[in-house]
This record gives sequence, structure tokens and C-alpha cells, in this order.
Amino acid sequence: EVLFAGCIPVILSDEIGLPFDDFLDWTTFSLKWPMGEVSPALVQHLEDLLANERPLVRAMHANVLRYRCWFDYNSEDPEC
Repeated sequence: EVLFAGCIPVILSDEIGLPFDDFLDWTTFSLKWPMGEVSPALVQHLEDLLANERPLVRAMHANVLRYRCWFDYNSEDPEC
């Protein structure tokens, strides 16, 4: 749902196996944060990304839009 809303996912699970990881480089369109370190520091990190790393955020967002079709069972996008 996050991808279809056009948002960059923040993954808080340390042990999760991500789907399509053989085909998709999750680091290009999501952020991973250790569960044990969820705190106001996460919010600060996200705010810092928006303030200081705008080109990176734009690239990640573009990749969200590019790869979200992988999560749509009915997608007819030839890139997926």
C-alpha cells in the first residue's frame, strides 16, 4: 500500500525477507532502520534526508514509481 501511495517505505523489521530481492535492489527505493533503534532519531533522520539529501529522496521516489508495478498482481507493465 505504501508503494501505491507513492511513498518511500521505511522497513523496521530486522529479519524480514523482502519480496523480489533477486530482481529489485530495495536500497534504491526504501529505507531500512533497526527495530531496536526506533526512536525520535528515526524522525530526525527522515527530516535530515528531506532537508539535506533532496536528490537522493527524489531518486528513491522515482524508483518507488518505477518498481511498484512488481507488487500489482494485475500489472500489464512490461518492465515488471
